[in-house]
Amino acid sequence: MVDLEEELQRAEAICRRGRQLLAVEEYRSSEDVDCWLSELVNSLEVLQQEVNNAVRSTVMRQRLLARNSVMVTFRSRIEDATRSEIVGAGLGHQPQRVQYHVVETAFQRRLRTGVISILRHLELSDFLDEAESVFIREIQRALQSENTLRVYVLLKSDYVKAGDQDPDTKFFNTKNADIFTSTDLREWFNEHVRVSLLRDMEEFQDRDSGRTLLNVLNLTLHINKNNQIRASSYVPLPSKILSRNCCINVKNQDQRCLQWAVLSALYPAAKHGERVTKYVDKVNEPFDGVNVVHFGGLDFPVHPRQISKFEKKNDTISVNVYML
Repeated sequence: MVDLEEELQRAEAICRRGRQLLAVEEYRSSEDVDCWLSELVNSLEVLQQEVNNAVRSTVMRQRLLARNSVMVTFRSRIEDATRSEIVGAGLGHQPQRVQYHVVETAFQRRLRTGVISILRHLELSDFLDEAESVFIREIQRALQSENTLRVYVLLKSDYVKAGDQDPDTKFFNTKNADIFTSTDLREWFNEHVRVSLLRDMEEFQDRDSGRTLLNVLNLTLHINKNNQIRASSYVPLPSKILSRNCCINVKNQDQRCLQWAVLSALYPAAKHGERVTKYVDKVNEPFDGVNVVHFGGLDFPVHPRQISKFEKKNDTISVNVYML
């Protein structure tokens, strides 16, 4: 049985050695690099086996995967630095700024995990610009097989405390958020990645002012399946609500439940209010003699976060959302 804490400590020591090799390149020998790479590859294999070990808790597997991704970045940096030395300057070598690796995982609902590594020093804003292009490319690939995704990212950065020589790796993660085929990916990345990470990093430095950002290591993409949405969005009411005859619950077989709920409120049916046929012809009909309900620009089924977007398009309609 592998001692995971011991293995994680070993992986951390390998990363520290990788930093040293990168920092003192004039003293770096090919033997040092080969020995370090051999240790790293062995450690990566052990960590990946444990990530795929279903006996491990999800929290531990995520820990292992996070350390795995940092090691992948240091391997990429060392290999890129060594390649640059061999090819030499002025011989047509165009150094890469970032590199993308797919990290295989065995998480049940995970499509893929990918690591965008920084090979050369970049300011955070410049790195996020580069990462955005990779992010869009990989999400578009995933959307070819899945209509909806749940995605979050993890940013890893090295911070150093005044008086300390060894940096600490800090992790900043975003919240899971849905992506649909109709989602504007640049807008999504800006809102859920760029703005979120810059805010969290600023708050971290304000809270722990003794630490200084040394460099950004990588951005890990966690692309998951989103199977919560079914072909039918109709859900029967609980019996204690149904028995009171106080709610109209339209029995739709599509994903436009918000649309039918709004129309059922604006055009009350004398009977059989649960039938979609009572509202089909009301979609483009003025509900107050002047205004028509606008449903354009919404992703169906509509997430509660989009309710405000709907209300802006229909400023005479207010929607209240209750959760049972």
